[in-house]
Amino acid sequence: MTKNELLNALFVKYGLVFDASNPDSKDNDVYIHKHYKIITRGGIQKIEKSAGIICNINLVDSGKDYANVKGEGSLLTEGGKLVQYSTLASANEQTCKNGYYVEMAEKRCRSRLVLTLAGLYETGLVFGQDEMEDGDQTKKATYKRG
Repeated sequence: MTKNELLNALFVKYGLVFDASNPDSKDNDVYIHKHYKIITRGGIQKIEKSAGIICNINLVDSGKDYANVKGEGSLLTEGGKLVQYSTLASANEQTCKNGYYVEMAEKRCRSRLVLTLAGLYETGLVFGQDEMEDGDQTKKATYKRG
């Protein structure tokens, strides 16, 4: 199975939506930015719920101009195996334009946990919208389901 075939199967499995006839639709969960796919915040939540992923995110440190969080996630696979993953995320004035550092760090952490546990990161073709430095650079384009 190619990376694109695996990605397509995972998109279908998690119920992600893309309307090729209306790539600018607010209902789309997937966008393309040059060489990779971007999953929207709503898409991340769909995957988290559909896969039964549990995320626990805790503030590690924060100040006026930064925030650091640690997240731990778990997923019970269809075969009954418990998969766990932990990661860190941060936001500061260099990586976040809006000044809501704790909230952005939490979103980035959740995105990494969900995409990793759901198997989407392993394709090397997917990132979460909240991880992008500048969401305005995101180009809406097509993702064709096979």
